Amino acid sequence: MIYKGIRYLGKHSYDDFGITIAKREIGYPKKVKRKLDLPYSNREYDFSEILGFPEFTTREVSYYFNIANRRIQTKHEMYRVKTVLVNWLLFSHGKQELHDDYIPDFHFLAEVEDAPEFTENWIDGTLKVTFNAYPFLIGDQYEGDDIWDSFYFEGGVAQTTSVSLPRTNGQSPQFKPLKIGTQVTLTSWATHTVGESTANARKDRLRSSQTRTVVNGPVKEVLEVPDGHQNKWVISKRMYRLGGKDSNLLIYEQDALEALPDITSITLINTGSVPIYPEIEVTKLDNSASRIFHEGFTIVNNNGGPISLRIDKSGKVKNHSLVLNPGANKLSIYGYDLFLNFKFRKEVI
Repeated sequence: MIYKGIRYLGKHSYDDFGITIAKREIGYPKKVKRKLDLPYSNREYDFSEILGFPEFTTREVSYYFNIANRRIQTKHEMYRVKTVLVNWLLFSHGKQELHDDYIPDFHFLAEVEDAPEFTENWIDGTLKVTFNAYPFLIGDQYEGDDIWDSFYFEGGVAQTTSVSLPRTNGQSPQFKPLKIGTQVTLTSWATHTVGESTANARKDRLRSSQTRTVVNGPVKEVLEVPDGHQNKWVISKRMYRLGGKDSNLLIYEQDALEALPDITSITLINTGSVPIYPEIEVTKLDNSASRIFHEGFTIVNNNGGPISLRIDKSGKVKNHSLVLNPGANKLSIYGYDLFLNFKFRKEVI
């Protein structure tokens, strides 16, 4: 590469257009402060980090393109090149990856929103284009990429970002019996029956990550699942009546987090500066003891409580709950017969 430039929407400013950059202005985002003045005092309350981390505005990234090269010999040619550049940069669908050759290993997520500015000088000129960008630079490679040529030595960490959950191989796990009074956390695949009915375990579905207590009631707290009810959906021998707001609610032991005998642990290290939501790729493993294990999994993060994640019909997980804070995130995963791949990139200012 003779001249450095930018790559956007699959094209490079110099390699594809022969245009050089006279100047670049890389702006920084501002902190968003949310304060409330206390009446009749000189005090104020700062709610800016109520979610645990600061909020930032978008940032501006500007480039000054030299509309001049050996092919431009007339004003007509100069206007033609300017038109080509403007149409290249303005016709994006939302924010797209913007790579600057002077910032290796990272890219912006940016879009041109304001009108470009052109300064004309006879048969050449300067075109200023300003991108509105996501506040943070995003790493080009996913964390866990340990390939020598692409590894980020200045701030990268060699780590494993995928894990296999225990295989059942067609055999039901040996669920742990729960005592009266045990706090119960429902799994992501939790089903329940209502009242005395045990015929239709999949009639209703509870919201994920609810916590209830097994209590002593007018009926038995621990029930045996009747013969003939076990199938690919029900592999439990016990049922528990839960207390709290829904005192008649029954669950299978397979739906209680505390009854599961296996926990899979993984530590994911966010080497960036801001919390991020990882993508989670799921592969369903064959010969599962129950179809319920292919419906989801539950994660307990050292930074918070249980998070239940469901797998949709296409085999994907929509993660809007699991956050990886900067530093080490120790995860305890409850589930079976799944291979999980966590995909996330470093983000820095």
